[in-house]
Amino acid sequence: MDKALLKYPLVISHPRSGWHWLSALIEMYFDKVGRYSWRQKILGSKRTDYGYVHDHDEQNKVAQHIKKHRIDQPILYLWREPVNVVYSLIRYRMKRAKRYGETYREWERACSHTPRIAELLQEHYRSHSNAKHLKVTVVKYEQLLVAPAEEFRKVCHFFGGDYSEPQVAKVFEACSRCPENRRILDITDNMVAPGYDELREEFKDKWAHCISETVKAYPE
Repeated sequence: MDKALLKYPLVISHPRSGWHWLSALIEMYFDKVGRYSWRQKILGSKRTDYGYVHDHDEQNKVAQHIKKHRIDQPILYLWREPVNVVYSLIRYRMKRAKRYGETYREWERACSHTPRIAELLQEHYRSHSNAKHLKVTVVKYEQLLVAPAEEFRKVCHFFGGDYSEPQVAKVFEACSRCPENRRILDITDNMVAPGYDELREEFKDKWAHCISETVKAYPE
């Protein structure tokens, strides 16, 4: 495990939970870059004044390490409604079908992976957002959309920064998903493709019950 994960404030999110957007909000609000190498930093690739580190922790190794060694490590966890996560993940894997195999080349076959993805998502939620041994601040993606000022207070409290509602409004406007911001936010065509929302509603109609029966680890 990368020891740098315990050197800075730690942010964890399951893949396809809206991390690109939240990272842009955090970096622009606090004027600090995140320590990660898998994509361009929002504020410039040469900056090293790290304010946090992010990890998906898909195999829960970070959470297990913190528990095993009783490390006093606060975590900011980005939580998103499970149906939206599973749908977005399937779309992402379809776009990269060569990496994930033939079963992700066709929509119906790709959706057949939903039960297993839901099981893994349940374990991720249980190991992070519901783990009693961790000092976790849960930020909900959907609440950031409908009540940004209120939900972003949690982020400010986590980082120990001052809260300014005008600054929050300014940053959220700068990070909106309008076309001119797509390069800044590193948003892929898959995220804004025509028909994305319509197909998601069809997916919910067919798979929401299966996912809700599997994913029980909702944050309080």
